Amino acid sequence: MASTYKLTYYNLRARGEPTRLVFVYAGVDYEDVRIPFDLKSEEWLALKQSGKCPFGLVPILEVEGVTLCESMAILRFVAKRHGLMPSNDLQQAKADMFAEGVYDLENEIVRAIVHADPAQQKVLMEKFNKESLPRRSKYFEKILEKNPKDEVYCLSFADICFFSFYNSYIAKGQLDPPDVLKDCPRLTTLYKKVRDEPKIKEWIEKRPETALLRTPRASRLTRSCFACYLQLLQTMPSYKLIYFPLRAKAEAIRMVFAAAGVDFEDVCYTMDDWISKYKNSGISPSRQLPVLYVDGKVLMESKVILSYVGKELNLAPKDNFQLAQADVLAHIINDLENVLSAANRHEDSAVKEKALETARKEVIPDKCGYFEKFLKANDKEGFFIEDKLTYADIVVFTFLNSYYLKGSAEGVPEELKAFPKLHAWYELVRTQPKIQQWLKTPRPDLGEYPY
Repeated sequence: MASTYKLTYYNLRARGEPTRLVFVYAGVDYEDVRIPFDLKSEEWLALKQSGKCPFGLVPILEVEGVTLCESMAILRFVAKRHGLMPSNDLQQAKADMFAEGVYDLENEIVRAIVHADPAQQKVLMEKFNKESLPRRSKYFEKILEKNPKDEVYCLSFADICFFSFYNSYIAKGQLDPPDVLKDCPRLTTLYKKVRDEPKIKEWIEKRPETALLRTPRASRLTRSCFACYLQLLQTMPSYKLIYFPLRAKAEAIRMVFAAAGVDFEDVCYTMDDWISKYKNSGISPSRQLPVLYVDGKVLMESKVILSYVGKELNLAPKDNFQLAQADVLAHIINDLENVLSAANRHEDSAVKEKALETARKEVIPDKCGYFEKFLKANDKEGFFIEDKLTYADIVVFTFLNSYYLKGSAEGVPEELKAFPKLHAWYELVRTQPKIQQWLKTPRPDLGEYPY
């Protein structure tokens, strides 16, 4: 049975078009899913939350139950499967060299297109058009000059990568070779050979109109779209979470980052280092942890940080009432954490054991009963609020997972069998792809919180 392919990318050519052209040339059917180039679109947010984008970026290719990401990796895979990969290792390396050179040009022009300062944008575009593009084109020309004259021409993914870039970015989708290739006869010939492949030519004539066409509207749209792209890649806030090497009050925050697929700096101080070096250093204005630094600005209080990160990363409910419900759940967990912390601080071991037993047998089961009622009250099956994962689910899950299972990725706590809705909910959250991935990530330096 033939494989089915599903390519998901924005409604642009850019980094998705070379793979589309390989499918077209090879005569392979595939599902061409195009989502709006808007970081706030429902399609993009749903895709990002699905766990299918390991790095939070597109394109992605779904094939045989596996999701591939990174545009060049996808291109090489599809090319290899469908006869567009050179036959030996050295030729493959040369093709990779050629394609990566094109990729470097694409990165440079994108940075120029989206620059916020019009004057600087003009300078960068002038430099690209007068220096980088001609220089790199001549370099590509020299590569072709070294090919043996009697070598039989066989189209490869590198040729398609070259054509797609020059056709989309430089020729603006037009069929004629761009002017920059006039002094590069071999590149001009290559451009025409790829263009004149019957299936590719047919595709160019009928493919969807995108932002990479030469119209005033498209020019504005291109800038807007790539500004979004660069925003996603380069201007997303930098996050630095500081805590101890424990789960405790920071783990829910870490898991929100993990569920959203967003990188963050996870700084863990030992208690000795915190007391001797950092507590009075000004790192935390309250002299307590955790703290979160967002582009150098500091937030304190674990549940405040949790709520903020959830809202920033689209893991928060939609309206104010639901946000209040989420905060209720978060503060219940905060209360439970405080109960257990207070119990563990008792110097009298008998009093300590009694307090911990009361928490285990009475306080926590009582709150689990509340969680059960909360889930029953939600008219949409599954999560605590509406039908999507939010930071409310993550903070409750993290507490139950840490308290009962010490962070294990497997199974549901036995203690939840008395609460069928909560039991099913725990399994639903546990099996979310990115949460499962986070739970399975080895963290050997992480100590056990003394619940």
